[in-house]
Amino acid sequence: MGNKTYAVCLRRFLAAAAVCGTLAACSPQYVNHGYIPPQEDLEQIVVGVDTRASVEESIGAPVTSGVVNDGGYYYVRSRRRTLGAFAPQVIEREVVAISFDGAGVVTNVERFGLERGQVVPLSRRVTTSGVSNSNFRRGRLISQDGHVFRARVGSGHPRAENRMKPLYKGKYLARAADGTADLNAALALRSRCFGVAGGAQDVFDATAIHVLVHEATSGVLVCTYRLMAQSGAGLCNSYAAQFYDLSALARFDGPMLELGRFCVDPTRHDPDIVRIAWAALTAYVDAARVQLLFGCASFAGIDPDAYRDCFALLKARHLAPPSWRPKIKAEDVFRYAARLRRAPDPHKAHAEMPQLLRTYLMMGGWVSDHAVVDRQMGTLHVFTGLEIGAIPESRKRLLRALV
Repeated sequence: MGNKTYAVCLRRFLAAAAVCGTLAACSPQYVNHGYIPPQEDLEQIVVGVDTRASVEESIGAPVTSGVVNDGGYYYVRSRRRTLGAFAPQVIEREVVAISFDGAGVVTNVERFGLERGQVVPLSRRVTTSGVSNSNFRRGRLISQDGHVFRARVGSGHPRAENRMKPLYKGKYLARAADGTADLNAALALRSRCFGVAGGAQDVFDATAIHVLVHEATSGVLVCTYRLMAQSGAGLCNSYAAQFYDLSALARFDGPMLELGRFCVDPTRHDPDIVRIAWAALTAYVDAARVQLLFGCASFAGIDPDAYRDCFALLKARHLAPPSWRPKIKAEDVFRYAARLRRAPDPHKAHAEMPQLLRTYLMMGGWVSDHAVVDRQMGTLHVFTGLEIGAIPESRKRLLRALV
């Protein structure tokens, strides 16, 4: 082969290799985490006959067992997809739950999946009400990364009891929830505030810190919200990432905290309730060195026309910096920044604005350029971010003075 022919062949080979490399880089890569027994093996387990010992012998014990009081076995598998330089995305999760009675005999064999953060039964063989009606349905078993756990703080920040101390202020006490009774109380208040049965419970409740604000003398719960530790690498698994493309924000370097399900008893109008709620949040943010607080700020109802002045004000003054701005992901959105041309009436805008969003913006927060229409919750919401370093010092002093 002559030198010229060899050079031509080499160029063609390198070009083909480059094309193959490009295609490989653009092809999604899939990784499986965890393990669940095959369905045919599960079918061999006889409810009411098999025992813990025979289950271990036939399918093996899970890596994590005894995570609820009945000592059930929970096998978890998740599947992640990575495309190019984008952060991995969990596209599938499944849990097999095997429960035992006090004598160690199998009472339930159940399989669950997750759809949009909701626990969905896939199959069930039971002699009792099943875990779906107890700990599992209360959102205690699947974390965002597919591991099994007791209800605990999300990964990335220290445990709640080490970071959130009870805070008394005036007539109110703010503290972290401790146990099922507290979680149920939070869900009951959320149900009243959101008008959604079950308090809009989802799988994220399991890993969240639930903050409760009580009237100190009566013990009545007047406010609740949840906190979930996040980071850029895991941002795609956050609650907000179900609705917004947060790929730009995934580059943010520093601890993040997702605030959600914030609600105040609708019969209570004392501004001190919100003040102590934010004071407790401030204490946590300071202790955990959080650098970005974010969440979804909701408007009641799904009609954008009711909030035209507010959306116009958000467009004019409060859009997220282009470097962090969330992109559209949800199918049903109102692109207010692109559609609205009106000048806002500030008085009407502030009257229409939800209290939580108003607080974010007073501290220098910013929002997405579109609102998501969440028909399940009956709300519109915008992604809201607050860079802690950008909060004016005067505001920081006011918040810390409450702690």
